[in-house]
Amino acid sequence: MTSGATRALQSTAPAAPESEPLADCPAHRQPVRYIDLHRSPDRRDYFAHATRGIAFDAGLKCWIIDEPQIALEALNSPALSMLDFAKICARMDEAGYAVPNVAFAYAHLPLCQNGEAHRVKRAAMSRRIAARKKTIETELPDIIDRHLILFGKPGELEVMSQVLQPLVTEIIFKLVDIDAMETATLEALPAAFDRLMGHRKALQVDHEIAEVRARIRDTLGKSGDEPQEGLWLALVMLGRDPLLATLGESLRHIFHLHSETPTNEIAFPAVPPETGVAFVERRAAQDVHFGGHAIRQGDQVRIMLQGFAYSATARDNLRIFGAGAHACLGRPLALEVWNLITAALARMKIRVRYISSSPRLSDYVFACPKHLNVEILNDTA
Repeated sequence: MTSGATRALQSTAPAAPESEPLADCPAHRQPVRYIDLHRSPDRRDYFAHATRGIAFDAGLKCWIIDEPQIALEALNSPALSMLDFAKICARMDEAGYAVPNVAFAYAHLPLCQNGEAHRVKRAAMSRRIAARKKTIETELPDIIDRHLILFGKPGELEVMSQVLQPLVTEIIFKLVDIDAMETATLEALPAAFDRLMGHRKALQVDHEIAEVRARIRDTLGKSGDEPQEGLWLALVMLGRDPLLATLGESLRHIFHLHSETPTNEIAFPAVPPETGVAFVERRAAQDVHFGGHAIRQGDQVRIMLQGFAYSATARDNLRIFGAGAHACLGRPLALEVWNLITAALARMKIRVRYISSSPRLSDYVFACPKHLNVEILNDTA
């Protein structure tokens, strides 16, 4: 659907008032590639030094909001609605590439809905999480200790594949109450949120969603119906990768920042210092103003949640989980998992030497390490 050409920051939108560049320091005098800023190793520097606010990016054909207070206003604005994800499937159908499983997912994901449809599906998801909450909370300490035991063994460790992927997958599949699946199948699912995906990616995502649906139907058996299947699929798609990405990026940041520091001396923050859900996108349902700029009906808006992660206030930090009607229902679980992980690491009294990391390049919305390589040193006193 789109090329990989550099998408340079344009300071004005067609027929919109002029806007100042978002950055004016040596590190940001080059055009900003907003399509992959969220996984750039320089993104913290960008948010720390850029003249933040709102501006239009011609490459992505949308407004970019990266200042926390304007972002919060946008998240709570009734003038912004969800993107029309069904159009993606319609384009595929018109081109002769049917993606019925992608269409099924969009029809059941709360974040793809507006109004009453969103309220109903969000309520169903909330009830499911509440129903499983006590069981999961009881088992969480044992699950985390069992997977983090690898941090107690000296030598090199690939944190994502050896620790976090199996840990997060087990938690999410306990929430849904089905058996774990092949990692390769699950890793294809995040691409469903890519509004720019082409035919090949859409067909691959459709195939993998079909695999997940088949596993869900096997578990539900004759007692299952389409709404329940859709709910469980939504829990997998909205649970695993956001949690995996947030944990992975946060540990990557801390291990890099505190490389070889004894873990019992690290002041782990109560809120993850990175968010795996880098941004959310909305569409203006009516004309509206943000940050002094006129957003016209039909315009697309990208709200950078990473701005909340890098804010100096704890209240802002919690907003990495969103705000308003579409705030993340999994926030309590994510915070509990994060704090159990950091508490376990602190008890181990080990040193973690950061070696290297690389981002998943297939993601559109998420910022998630593909690899996080460290060395465990247990020579602390």
